[in-house]
Amino acid sequence: KLVEGRWSGTMCLTEPVCGTDLGLLKTKAENQNDGSYKISGQKIFITSGDHDLTENIIHLVLARVSGAPTGTRGISLFLVPKYKVNNDGSVGERNGVSTGSVEDKMGIKGSATCVLNFDEATGYMIGEKDRGLNAMFTMMNLERIVVGIQGLGISEIAYQNSLLYAKERKQGKTNNSKSNNGADFIIEHADIRRSLLNMKSIIEGERALCFWLSQQTEVSLHHPDPKIKQEASDFVSLLTPVVKSLFTDLGMEITSEAMQIHGGYGYTKDQGIEQLYRDNRITPIYEGTNSVQAADLVFRKLNNKNGNIIERYLNNIKAECNIQNEKIRPFIKELNCHLDILSKFNDWNSQKIKENKDDVSAAANDYLKTLGYVSVAYAWIKVLEVCFNEYDKNENFYSDKINTAKFYFDRVLPRAELHYKSAISGSSNIMSFKFK
Repeated sequence: KLVEGRWSGTMCLTEPVCGTDLGLLKTKAENQNDGSYKISGQKIFITSGDHDLTENIIHLVLARVSGAPTGTRGISLFLVPKYKVNNDGSVGERNGVSTGSVEDKMGIKGSATCVLNFDEATGYMIGEKDRGLNAMFTMMNLERIVVGIQGLGISEIAYQNSLLYAKERKQGKTNNSKSNNGADFIIEHADIRRSLLNMKSIIEGERALCFWLSQQTEVSLHHPDPKIKQEASDFVSLLTPVVKSLFTDLGMEITSEAMQIHGGYGYTKDQGIEQLYRDNRITPIYEGTNSVQAADLVFRKLNNKNGNIIERYLNNIKAECNIQNEKIRPFIKELNCHLDILSKFNDWNSQKIKENKDDVSAAANDYLKTLGYVSVAYAWIKVLEVCFNEYDKNENFYSDKINTAKFYFDRVLPRAELHYKSAISGSSNIMSFKFK
């Protein structure tokens, strides 16, 4: 019924006292000795928490069984329906789930984001006792990729609107103006063109990386060779926080640039750009804040029981970029320079984890950005290989791609080195600073 769309579902994690740190949650589950539990507590910020669009809503709720260990090790997962389900599968009486309020949010107004109260609601444990987070994160990890794609999608809409506006709006004369009526279209101004190309080069590179990551996800789920399957799974694990964080942070940059291109009209509600900015602002926050994603990356994702994942990922990039085409060599040379920077960052990170974890934490966001910019450049190399090989078949299309990639390598990729230099300054000043 969920697949048919007759029922819908939610994920209920966050509470007033816990967001990122779920070990603090207070929701309780009392065993009823008949296979069910009574769930009591309050959850907040629940997307599509209550509505009348479907016959029933199935809430997946994190709660702590009486006597369970403290912290995250004592959390279990429960299925709690809005309406109880009869033996024949039909919808029965109302369960002990009620809506406390609908959140008054900055953006995503179309989402019924609710406070939900569970008052001895009947629920059923899913999976093993005290292993609820493990079960929930099978969904959370996919959702993090989806949120990254949400940031990418909003960026694309912002770019399309900005491009159209720039072609229609006349303001001022360019340095080489030939206009006789006193003004040129703003798309002729160098800084507007830079801004548009910044948006376009990031968006198209991100999209290419998403296609690659989606393909790796399929390999991780369905490939018959266990070794290839595991490597793909490791790469997906490595890049999930990158896609979630980089795409959403750059989504904020792009929607802000879109508003700037629209000028005063962008700040008003006439053009819809301010809505894109507001709607995108949640993406660096929900499904795990971007700071948490960065910490997860540097402390957990670079290495795991399968070894040094980041080293294997970089070796994979180098192998796939061994392309015998002279036209692509300048791009590969630039990528290799930044792969060297990333390798130095890895060495620094590995050493600092042993010596001073505050240094690693303070550098986590910079590391994620460095890995992200390099990964998008890698995706651009894969695009460029096709462009140069197929160029004669569609010169206009492929020339556009090549020039867009050139902007990325000239103007965006160099940010990676700046993040590296900033990060290795350490954390001593940060941690010793006296806030007043």
